[in-house]
Amino acid sequence: MGWDDYLLRSLVFWVWFRSVGFPAAGRYFVPRQRELGMSSALKRAQALWRFLRHGKRDLALARQREQETKLHLQEISDELSGAERQNRRLRRRLERKNQQLQQTKERLGKKIEEQKGRLKDRNQQLERRGQRISRLREQVTELENARTQVANQRKTLLLRSQEIEQLRMELSIRGATPSGENQKQQVEGDRNSGSLPDFLIIGTQKGGTTLLYYLLCQHPQVEPAAEKEVHYFDTQKFQRGENWYRSNFPPQSSENGQKIITGEASPYYIYHPLVPKRAAQLLPNAKLIALLRNPVDRAYSDYQNRLREGIEFLSFEEAIEAEEERIEGEKERMLSEEGYFSPNHRRYSYLARGVYVDQLEDWHEHFDRDQLLLLKSEDFFARPEESLQEVSGFLGLPEWQPEILSASLRNEGEYEPMSPDTRKKLERYFEPHNQRLYDYLGKDFGW
Repeated sequence: MGWDDYLLRSLVFWVWFRSVGFPAAGRYFVPRQRELGMSSALKRAQALWRFLRHGKRDLALARQREQETKLHLQEISDELSGAERQNRRLRRRLERKNQQLQQTKERLGKKIEEQKGRLKDRNQQLERRGQRISRLREQVTELENARTQVANQRKTLLLRSQEIEQLRMELSIRGATPSGENQKQQVEGDRNSGSLPDFLIIGTQKGGTTLLYYLLCQHPQVEPAAEKEVHYFDTQKFQRGENWYRSNFPPQSSENGQKIITGEASPYYIYHPLVPKRAAQLLPNAKLIALLRNPVDRAYSDYQNRLREGIEFLSFEEAIEAEEERIEGEKERMLSEEGYFSPNHRRYSYLARGVYVDQLEDWHEHFDRDQLLLLKSEDFFARPEESLQEVSGFLGLPEWQPEILSASLRNEGEYEPMSPDTRKKLERYFEPHNQRLYDYLGKDFGW
């Protein structure tokens, strides 16, 4: 018998006992009273039982819930304990990190202070170096100024040297000409004082005509004219007549049975539209020599020469753009007006002078091809001795070696190089004209 059953039976007995009273307890075994008492007690006991039964169930549920709550609380307590332990571990780690951070800060502070000290020293060194650099820059500026002055002086000396050499060449050329009263009489035009030239160097301007004429005049069988460029056929001097022209050359002579020849070099001849006809009428048997230079280089050299002479004030690019307008109609007027002289046609024809094929066609209309010797200026500058021997053979002169034979005697001058874009533009411009020249002569000059 369980504790619950025992408790229930004791409760029923107690209810019955209270209902019948103590005096009736002696009549317990009386059937009727027992039946009545027991019936009433049973009903009460059943009601109480139902109450206690539900109470027991509720109590069991409450106990179960209490147990579950205790377990839940225990779990929470365990979790709190674990969290507390974790928190303590984290606090210890945080303390260690703080200590490490503090130590790191101290080390970094020391390093920063060291770096500050080093930077301070470095800045001081840089300041000292800056001061030294400033002094060096000042010295470099002074050196550059000095170099510029030296370069300018060198250019001046070079120009002076070229002028002196040019004067020497002119003096050498004029060495055989009369002086004083005789020279005055010759220039004034004594009919029997001079002969007509045997050769003409007709161009091209800035192609090496001065050097070639200077070298030729060193030959023992060549007598120079009164001046290198007589310009009889291309200026108003043509109006002075043949006698005046003859007066610029020595009389006919010979040496050791060989004729002494003479000539002149006027580089405008090749380009002037009237010169071929005029020269053919007066000198039908003359030998003609033409130096042809790369037209791009010739144009730029011609421009620089005009710039030095003070008759050109435009830039090179502006000058070649303005050329067509400057010389427009000049050639036609020169052909129509016999005595007209065109300064623009002579001065500003930078590109037109480089169209050689048209000029050579004009000369070949009045002279045989074998009377005109064509030389490439670049070959003459590079190997003057070979070109000079070719000229000597063309003029019928015996071979000889001049005392001074050097391309450094060129009357070229110094100037800044041409813009690459401008050079390409001019190369495209001259390309068809050069090709016409190659086809006309059957020779490629490689420009």
